[in-house]
Amino acid sequence: TKYFCKYFPKADDSTVIGGNGASARPGYAPSSSPPPLRPIWRLKTQDEYINSLSSEELRKKGGKAKLEKQPPNRYFKRKKLADIVMLHGNCSSSESRETLALFVHFL
Repeated sequence: TKYFCKYFPKADDSTVIGGNGASARPGYAPSSSPPPLRPIWRLKTQDEYINSLSSEELRKKGGKAKLEKQPPNRYFKRKKLADIVMLHGNCSSSESRETLALFVHFL
């Protein structure tokens, strides 16, 4: 699992792509105060994400053990085809519901 996280680079971090330097914009005259640092987004692995959290954030999210668990499948709660067809079948009348139930019986 990957996590998309925001962080603020250090002022002396020269590895920032498209940084705040004067060479990025021609004709730009730097002022006496440096421009404010903008956040950068990057992907983190599950381990990097868990290790970057403070103890307070870990507690709020349910603890380290909960974060390390495999996330549940939110999209397919019904696993059998018969259950899916019964849930999403178009049944406007009682006769069509009965026909759908008879059809599902053979699945």
